Amino acid sequence: FALGLVYNKAKRHKEALDVLLSLKDITGYKDTPTFRKQLYIAYTGLGQFEAGANDPQKIKDIIFYLEKARTLEPTIYNTIHNLGKAYYMLGDLDNAIAVYESIAQAVPQKYDSVFALGIVYNKAKKYNEALGVLLTLKDIEGYNDTPNFRKQLYMAYTGLGQFEAAAKYAAK
Repeated sequence: FALGLVYNKAKRHKEALDVLLSLKDITGYKDTPTFRKQLYIAYTGLGQFEAGANDPQKIKDIIFYLEKARTLEPTIYNTIHNLGKAYYMLGDLDNAIAVYESIAQAVPQKYDSVFALGIVYNKAKKYNEALGVLLTLKDIEGYNDTPNFRKQLYMAYTGLGQFEAAAKYAAK
């Protein structure tokens, strides 16, 4: 166990995971909160995005590790948010929506995840849902009338055929 802890501290998460998982085969193994925490650290370490992480297999690996981490700690915001991002990057919009909806329900005042949900809804051509989510953002701390926010509103209104409303958000 101590070796797995050391590997995690050194950010050698693959080695930590290998050591920790091998412990399950040893007599005397106990599934303690400390053990589960170290597994969580290893999984989330392996599920981190790297610069230029757009290789589909790498994204699938990230999803695998983040799903494992989520089973261990189902309420950790960053893990769930990154999982939604990975599904979105892979083009799996249904799972991205499910993940971001779970965050929006659990933490409705977290601007970046609610905004991400609006983006994914637009991408999935669920314009009513996108508009509903995007309009709630104005009441959330962290709201800024950014070009990206305006673009998402424009896309939602355009998708709904509400061109007059969309024109208010068109890029200038």
